[in-house]
Amino acid sequence: MKKYIEIMKYSLKKNTTFIVNYFFNIISFFVHILVFNALWDYIIKDGSLVGYTREELIVYIILTEFVIYSSNRCYKEIATTIKNGDVAVMLSKPINYVLYILAEQSTAIIRIAVNIIVSIAMIIMLGNGIQFSMLGITLCTVSLVFSVILNILLEVIIGLSAFSMEENRSIALLIQKMQFLLVFVPIEFYGGIFQKILSFLPTTYIVYPPGKLLVHPDLNLGIKLITMQGIVLVLSTVIIAIMYKKGVEKINANGG
Repeated sequence: MKKYIEIMKYSLKKNTTFIVNYFFNIISFFVHILVFNALWDYIIKDGSLVGYTREELIVYIILTEFVIYSSNRCYKEIATTIKNGDVAVMLSKPINYVLYILAEQSTAIIRIAVNIIVSIAMIIMLGNGIQFSMLGITLCTVSLVFSVILNILLEVIIGLSAFSMEENRSIALLIQKMQFLLVFVPIEFYGGIFQKILSFLPTTYIVYPPGKLLVHPDLNLGIKLITMQGIVLVLSTVIIAIMYKKGVEKINANGG
């Protein structure tokens, strides 16, 4: 465990030198929110749509964007390491490659901390005095933790798919599109059949729950959504373990 802690420390130190990256990340985040604030202001004005006021939709989008922007896009690095054969070198060392990846992703803490500050500032600025209950804040916080972890695990799965296919960008693009279905509008905006389809997608439980639970707090709904996040977390962990095992076996079989 000590070696993974050292990896975390080194990765954090390395990424704190690239402050400019975080600056442009904040600008992009801020611009997206302002665009949708103007859009919903034009469409809804002082009314509501599918049970959401303009302020609630903006808060929802801020939280979904928070989850997306907290990602380090680690699948690219994982896929590159596998394709160019460097993973064989990593496997020869006394570490677990997947745990090494997760330790490196500790740098997401910096991005998350920055995004939390920006998100709170935008909610105060654009939320127009919207009041949040303690229940909503609590459910949202728990759900956000699950969402960020699930997002990282999903990217690890995408990256490890390089063990089985030459090019996995199409998978990454498909999953990103699935996420975007609920980044800008809640699930309630879709028809009944499409809502049922979305309820079976793991990406739904990455982007949808935090914003929903903050603006429309409900204990029963919160328990349901967070439980589903827990199930997706377990399934993602199992899938990663299987993919990693199969990948290692493939490399060993090919004399890697």
